[in-house]
Amino acid sequence: MPYHGKNEAFALLFPMEKIFEDYVAYMLKKVNPTQDIKVQNNGKYLISKNDEKCFMLKPDLYIENKMILDTKWKIPNDSEDEKKQGIEQSDLYQMFAYACKFKIYDIKLVYPL
Repeated sequence: MPYHGKNEAFALLFPMEKIFEDYVAYMLKKVNPTQDIKVQNNGKYLISKNDEKCFMLKPDLYIENKMILDTKWKIPNDSEDEKKQGIEQSDLYQMFAYACKFKIYDIKLVYPL
């Protein structure tokens, strides 16, 4: 079964998750020009023993010693379980890992609503 038609067309794709992340960073810097906001900051490793490190944690946006934001290019599906407000459990685990490893407990998920 072919997955294409007979007509050729030009396609242009953009990594919207990266564009959204950059947009949020730009707006944060615009609102808080004196704040040190880092995009894809050099992360920390979830596990490090001796010289072996694995599972690097790289928050999308890191405000020095204050806040971690993670941008999500998706619409939360709140129709499944209303009390979860459409937030996926894996995203919460990710944010929990950031909070524990960076010792910053003001963490935010940012969605394009």
